[in-house]
Amino acid sequence: MIRFAAVALFAMACPSPMFAQSEAGSRPAIGDTVTTPTGLRYLFAKQGSGPKPETGSVMSIHGIGRFTDGREFWNTRTENAPYQYRLGVDRVIRGFEEGMREVREGDRIIIFMKPELAYGARGNRDIPPNTALVFDYEILSVKPFAPGGASRDSTSSTSPQPGAGRVPIRIETQYGNIEAYLDSGRAPITVTNFLHYVDGHLYDSASFFRTVTLENQPNDSVKIQVIQGGKARSKQGFPEIPLERTNVTGLTHVNGTLSMARSGPDTGTDQFSIMIGDQPALDFGGKRNKDGQGFAAFGQVTSGWDVIKKIQAQPANGQYVTMPVTILKIVRR
Repeated sequence: MIRFAAVALFAMACPSPMFAQSEAGSRPAIGDTVTTPTGLRYLFAKQGSGPKPETGSVMSIHGIGRFTDGREFWNTRTENAPYQYRLGVDRVIRGFEEGMREVREGDRIIIFMKPELAYGARGNRDIPPNTALVFDYEILSVKPFAPGGASRDSTSSTSPQPGAGRVPIRIETQYGNIEAYLDSGRAPITVTNFLHYVDGHLYDSASFFRTVTLENQPNDSVKIQVIQGGKARSKQGFPEIPLERTNVTGLTHVNGTLSMARSGPDTGTDQFSIMIGDQPALDFGGKRNKDGQGFAAFGQVTSGWDVIKKIQAQPANGQYVTMPVTILKIVRR
C-alpha cells in the first residue's frame, strides 16, 4: 500500500485541515477532499482525461475495499480481475453509485463511505453491520452502452462481451469435464458476473456441494432436480448482481440449463445450478420460490452428462453432498 493511500485513509476516516475542501461544482485538485450532501467523502489520487460516464456506461474498474483501520476485505488486483459495472443499471451500494458519477476514465478515487452509504445496518457476508468503509478505485475504461449489452468499441479478448452471442466454457471436475456455452447476448449481466469468477480463477478448487433429487426434498410441494456448485467460501467474491428474469431474457430452465442461484431477488453472486430435466418451476412466475421471480438462466450444457449424473448420485446428508465434488477449474474454451 503506497504512502499516499495510507495518508488518505487516515485523513478521510479522521477529517482534519490537512486537505482543503474543493469548491462546489469544480473538479477538485488531486488531494482535495470533497463532502457531498449525502455525507460521502472522496478525494482524487490521480486524474485522467478520458470520458465521464453517463447512465448506462460500461465501466471497468480495479478496486480495493478496506475497513477504516486499513484491513483489506476486497481487492480485484489480487487476481487481476477488474470489476465491470453499468452506471445506473447494476445494483450496487449507494456510495459506489454516487462516487462513480464523479469520475472520468483514468481517474483514481478514494471514497470514504459512512455505514448508510455502504452496507448499512444489515451488513453482508464479510462486512459487519453499521460499518464505515474506505474504497480505492481506479477507472480503467468507460465505454458507451450499446443495445444488446455490449460496449460499442469493446475489443478486449480477456473480458466478456455481452451481445457477442455464445461464450464456450469447460467445467473441469474430479470426475471429468462438463462443456457448456454461456448466452452473453440474452443474459449479459449474469454472464459478465460468471466470467469475472472464471477469469479471476475463483472457481479453482471450488465444488459441487448440493444435489437435489426427487427423493431428498420431502417438505417441498414443488420439486426440482439440479446440482449446485460455487467457489470456495474462503475466497472473496464480487458484489451481488441484479436478477435477469426469464420473462425478460427469453431463456428458460430446460434440461442442462445453467442458472444463477440466489436467495432474495438481486442477490446472485458465484453459486450456480445445472438443470437435470426441464424445470419450469424455476422460470419467472414459477412456484419453486415464493416470490415468483424465478432464477436467471444464462447458459446450456453441451456435453458431460455422465459427469453430471455421477455428481447427482453422490451420497448426501439431505441435499448436501457428504464429500463435495471438486471443481478443479472453470475455463473459457
